[in-house]
Amino acid sequence: MRQAESTQGEYDKALEYYEKSREIQEKVLGKDHPSTATTYNNMALVYCAQGEYDKSLEYYEKALKILTVKLGEEHPYTKTVRENIEFLKNGSH
Repeated sequence: MRQAESTQGEYDKALEYYEKSREIQEKVLGKDHPSTATTYNNMALVYCAQGEYDKSLEYYEKALKILTVKLGEEHPYTKTVRENIEFLKNGSH
C-alpha cells in the first residue's frame, strides 16, 4: 500500500507511513536492523521522486551504513543501495 501511494504521487502520505514504520522498527528491532535500513531506502526513493536529492542521499547513506555492518559489503541488498547512491550522484534521476 505505501509503495503504491508513493507511485501515485502521494509522497507526503508515503513518507508519513514510512516515518511511523521507522519509529516502530527502531523501538522493536533497533536502529541498526536491516528492516530499518529498508525503510530508510524506501524513504530515499520517495525523496528522490520528489526531486529532494540531498535528502534522498542522506537516507540512502543511513541505509548503506546499517547494511554494510549487518549484511556485509557483498550482500545483494547492500549492493543495491550502493547502486542507488551512484545513480543519484551521477545525476541519472
